[in-house]
Amino acid sequence: MKELHQALMTQAYNRWNTKEVNSHKEMRATSSEAELVAVVLGNLNYQTENGGFNQWVSNGYCTAYQSIIEALNNIDTKTSLKVKEMVEEVGKFLSEEVLDGTCTDSGMCGDYYDTDKLDPEEETCHECDGQGEVENPDYDDEDEDCYEDQTIGCNYCDFGTITSDEQFEDPNFNHLDSRFYNINAALMVDIEVYLNKIHK
Repeated sequence: MKELHQALMTQAYNRWNTKEVNSHKEMRATSSEAELVAVVLGNLNYQTENGGFNQWVSNGYCTAYQSIIEALNNIDTKTSLKVKEMVEEVGKFLSEEVLDGTCTDSGMCGDYYDTDKLDPEEETCHECDGQGEVENPDYDDEDEDCYEDQTIGCNYCDFGTITSDEQFEDPNFNHLDSRFYNINAALMVDIEVYLNKIHK
């Protein structure tokens, strides 16, 4: 991370670390324009570089969505606008509350995705070990007159998988992650140049 960018992030985070503010959201709200850009884009870069866009979302940094879009738009370079498009692509899966800035969740494991846009999570059935069939209790291999099937369909699953009504698969952002990794170093240079223009 570039010198001014890091200094501004440290300055903002010091207010949180010393309890001058009580949350990341409050820290952002009390930041100068330069601090805000440094924090939200620094978080985007670190989280996405470390674990992809899904990590950026699941750790709650997506709640700064509006500020990120505005900052990338204001930097207005070829690279920043490409990253803006990636963030907007992720935004298609986020909840309305995240997009409009009214989300009250923060930190890890909040409800940041719009579950209507996600696929239900599937898990292997433990009753049949994912086979979709179990032994038929009425089958008797020693009875010559037994016409029962040796196995029957499992009553607990759908062909070996159980679909959850409450758990959902995270969207696959691998294609966006790869594109981000290819240009994030250039983005950091653009951010530093922009911060030097607006920092007072």
